[in-house]
Amino acid sequence: MAGHLHPDHAGEHAGHVDVAHHHAAAAAAPAAPQTTKGFELLFAAQSGDIDKVYDLLQAGADPNVRDEDGYPPLVLSACYGHSKVVHELLLAKADSNAQAKDGCAALQVAAQDGFAPVVKLLIEAAADLDYSSDAEGATPLFLAAQEGHCTVVKLLANAGADPEKCRGQYSPLFIAAQEGHAQVVKDLIKYGVHTNRETRSGSTPLFIAAQKGWSEIVSALIEAKSDLNASKSDGSTPLMISILNAHKDVTFTLITAGADVNRCFQDGSTPLMAAAYNGDVRTIVTLVKAGAQLNTKNGEGSTATAIFMERYGGDLASLLQKQHKPKDNSVRSKVKQAIAARARNFQVPPEHLPGPSSLGHQSQRHSRGAAAAAANGILRSNSAENRRTMQVGSGVSVSRDLEAGEVIIKRGNQRCTIA
Repeated sequence: MAGHLHPDHAGEHAGHVDVAHHHAAAAAAPAAPQTTKGFELLFAAQSGDIDKVYDLLQAGADPNVRDEDGYPPLVLSACYGHSKVVHELLLAKADSNAQAKDGCAALQVAAQDGFAPVVKLLIEAAADLDYSSDAEGATPLFLAAQEGHCTVVKLLANAGADPEKCRGQYSPLFIAAQEGHAQVVKDLIKYGVHTNRETRSGSTPLFIAAQKGWSEIVSALIEAKSDLNASKSDGSTPLMISILNAHKDVTFTLITAGADVNRCFQDGSTPLMAAAYNGDVRTIVTLVKAGAQLNTKNGEGSTATAIFMERYGGDLASLLQKQHKPKDNSVRSKVKQAIAARARNFQVPPEHLPGPSSLGHQSQRHSRGAAAAAANGILRSNSAENRRTMQVGSGVSVSRDLEAGEVIIKRGNQRCTIA
């Protein structure tokens, strides 16, 4: 078990794409172009000096001038979220799809950093919504989903960007689920994306969310009818990976939703074995209640019980028996028997109950009641005028408060009141 099934072996992780910060750093000091006006425009656009940008454009500066690395003013201003500068450049006919030498475009960098006003301006200027600067396809929407920018994701999707377009094997939904962006996941689901799209290894958005422990995302994907038992090529499932990583809330959510508690890993290990390996008693009990098989053997011939015994020296069967034993069982069973068998002793007609006018006759009635109780083997006490008590053996007593209408059960210092 220890040698085969481990969170690092069964897990998945998509690499993080960083477009905006990389290109912004590279363009931190614009190289001098051919003209002084061009250099000043590049510098003013990057620094967000809207007045200078306006004056230079009015003086005839080229809005599409490039520095030595191919960065135009539009990309530089988009990198820093200077929406007013972007607006002026677009009014001056700056190319909304202009790219630097490394392929970076304004909409990409604005989407990754969540600059919604800039994104909106670029969308209105007909920027390519699904453009990607790398071969794997990191689109503006993918970058916004990766960073959790809900507003930008919705702006792009509403404008017609493809919410399914992947970066290599990873979809926008997968990257949002991996990074823990619950609202982005919910929004993408509303746009009808495929919730069971798999990576090359077989991971789904539900699997990566379970691996990371994102309970809210797991619940959203389950509600969207994601496959609870979709397994990777190594046989690991969302349930298995959540147990391995000790994400208990996720584990219980998956079990409650109906995940297969007996689905095996490639070496024959089951979710119950993973919980036994971790010593997670609460999860073990939950799995067994859901139908997990104790006697299943893995490839090494070990059962969950054997794994638990080897690692923790405990008897799993005995532990489960204790966990299933009802609390206060002895008290409750005796109380039920006593109440059912002797209920008539408490059924005193209302007209015979002690009242202000009949307290003088209490002693006589008590004597008759005690004699009847003795005949039935029941000892009654009458320490208070409005309470009657039965001793039912083993230190258990059942009392009835005639005024409050309550049954009070005592055993030692344990007390239970039934109204």
